[in-house]
Amino acid sequence: MTERIKAENISFRYGSPGTPEVFNSLSFSVSQGELVSFLGPNGTGKSTLLKCLNGILRPDEGLVYLDGVNLSTLSRNDIARKIGFVPQSQSSTFPFLVRDVVVMGRTPHLAMFSSPGKKDRLIADEIMELVGISHISGKPCNMISGGEWQLVLIARALTQKPEILILDEPTSHLDLGNQLRVLNFVYGLVKSGITVVMASHFPDHAFLGSSNVAVLKDGTIMAQGTPDDVITEPILEKTYGVRVKVSYFEEAGRKVCVPVINS
Repeated sequence: MTERIKAENISFRYGSPGTPEVFNSLSFSVSQGELVSFLGPNGTGKSTLLKCLNGILRPDEGLVYLDGVNLSTLSRNDIARKIGFVPQSQSSTFPFLVRDVVVMGRTPHLAMFSSPGKKDRLIADEIMELVGISHISGKPCNMISGGEWQLVLIARALTQKPEILILDEPTSHLDLGNQLRVLNFVYGLVKSGITVVMASHFPDHAFLGSSNVAVLKDGTIMAQGTPDDVITEPILEKTYGVRVKVSYFEEAGRKVCVPVINS
């Protein structure tokens, strides 16, 4: 498979040399059409890593490659034409209409000082229909639910027409129904050929459609491989410090993992 993203011995720290590193010497690759999930405890550096893969942050050491090209040599627009990014949490101070938020995704394709044209708005309309939010296109973005807002952010990223989508905790703060709606949509994108890199707090979600899983802990990749190889009771217990049970659930047709509460 074609290698889309490659991280080669990357390290990152916030602050001057000598401050603790968020992660150290991480190496991995993401191939065309894969869904790669990064798991790990809070504060382990998942969000920071995704920002390094997207060019928002630059590693202190090592290199990130996008289609074989050093990411640091590319402009923000060059990156945004290939990679769509949905941050973990983002709110709008202003009551922009949903359709206006979505059409902002066309920015990388516009010349400086130009405004979105008819073609850009048609693309935004098509994406809103695809994502299933056309019915709220005329609503102020601060008057919609958390699940709807998450879909708006995904629609904005897709309006860029990216080949790769990076999602930082796309189901955080969502109820069970909206978690499944967002995940089902993401898995549909993977089936359509889009490459997805996703950080998640929920190991169980990786069983739903991930090609590969990497577990971050203490600044390193503690385990990496298929969901069956990585999402195991010993690895999860070592990662999160709690007892976990992983079993095949026949009614769901897949493995599930649940924490075990000590009695």
